[in-house]
Amino acid sequence: MKNTLALLLLTTFVAVSCDMPTKESTQEHVYWVNSYKQPCTDGGETTCLLIVKGTDSLDMSTAEWQPLSASIEGFDYEPGHIHKLLVNETEVTEDSSTTKTYSLIEVMEKNIDARLRVNDIWVLEALNGEAYVAAEGQEPPTLEIQVAAGRVMGNDGCNNFRGTFTTLTDTELAFGPLMTTRKACPDMETPKMVEDALNQVASYTVESLSLKLYNADGNEVLSYKKVD
Repeated sequence: MKNTLALLLLTTFVAVSCDMPTKESTQEHVYWVNSYKQPCTDGGETTCLLIVKGTDSLDMSTAEWQPLSASIEGFDYEPGHIHKLLVNETEVTEDSSTTKTYSLIEVMEKNIDARLRVNDIWVLEALNGEAYVAAEGQEPPTLEIQVAAGRVMGNDGCNNFRGTFTTLTDTELAFGPLMTTRKACPDMETPKMVEDALNQVASYTVESLSLKLYNADGNEVLSYKKVD
């Protein structure tokens, strides 16, 4: 009798389980999509869209971009542009597993990302408002900004440096602590001035092939030209 009852209960459970309905829900959300991709968090070589979700306006200086490890159906990604999208998120639950898919409803905005203007290798032209001319046999200071990686590196005329930027908008730029090699060179005055100037940078302009960096008072501290 007990075996019969257990078998009946098991049969009933299996039947109910097989009849569990598929649940589907869809919601609309605003997505901001960054102008560049970055490697996904799974450690592989695949790159993911970077998004900010659910905000009608976006402050580029404080935006916290998150990787989206899925595609958005109907969305044609264009590098170098910030996209504002209206997206359908569809969540399907079946057999105790849930999947989520994304489809484009509308491209609400598409703007060129002005930050990418600084994404290049630059060579020093002027320091604290005075034209810079490298001494014979000395390489001129350089600056390389990698926007997608959040990195900065270069040379101050003697030592190499690398680090990150803490702020980057279409007008503002500030570098984090820069790690610098410590070799001695015949001219240490210029490298020290370049290092001090980099630590003061608060804003920038890009005009043609020139990158000008300013301190918090609006004074030009460094001027670079784009490397051909």
